[in-house]
Amino acid sequence: MKIQFVFGAIFAISAVAAHASSADVLLDPIAVVGNTMGSYSGWGNVANMINQTNMSAVYSSGVTNFDSFAANGSTHAGGDSTSWLSSYGVLSGALVFDLGAAFSVDKLAVWNGASGITASINSFSVLTSLTDLPGSFTNVGNFNGQDANYAESEYALTASTARYVELQINNNFGNGCCDVIGQLALGGTAAASVPEPASLALLTAGILGFSVSRGKAVQG
Repeated sequence: MKIQFVFGAIFAISAVAAHASSADVLLDPIAVVGNTMGSYSGWGNVANMINQTNMSAVYSSGVTNFDSFAANGSTHAGGDSTSWLSSYGVLSGALVFDLGAAFSVDKLAVWNGASGITASINSFSVLTSLTDLPGSFTNVGNFNGQDANYAESEYALTASTARYVELQINNNFGNGCCDVIGQLALGGTAAASVPEPASLALLTAGILGFSVSRGKAVQG
């Protein structure tokens, strides 16, 4: 009976964690607060990455389900004028986004915006932090992008509680002019509503400890 209780509780905890991931909503950053790559003169303001300009379908930040929206095959169109372009010849560097508040983040969506697909980002890393202080960011994933016009790509991040998200871009697909991003969004939930992995482990250990101590008390 006690064993059934313990494993039932552990199953319930796992179910909560799985539900939390599937309940992720799309999160638009409120600002780009760091940019070591600049913007191409006369084109591609950084705000274009976070304002849903020229998306084939729009979503409500903090409301729309991440997985459901991703499944609809939305694209970003309109070319360079509605995308962000890095400064001419600057093909690597970092962008820092502010989500406006702390969220439990575990997904990233990037829509290509390049009219020439070789400018889409290729190798890149994602780091997160609760502050924007140098040295406070933790790597939550290393990825390769998609060489396709206007398409969306989704990336699974190591779950973290974060307000700031840094995109470290290493290169594109061979374009010598610049890097291009059409739209970027995170996937996650309000930080307080999702137990962190360490908290889940502690809770599980506590349940096991309670069961063992209770069993000894009954035997004694």
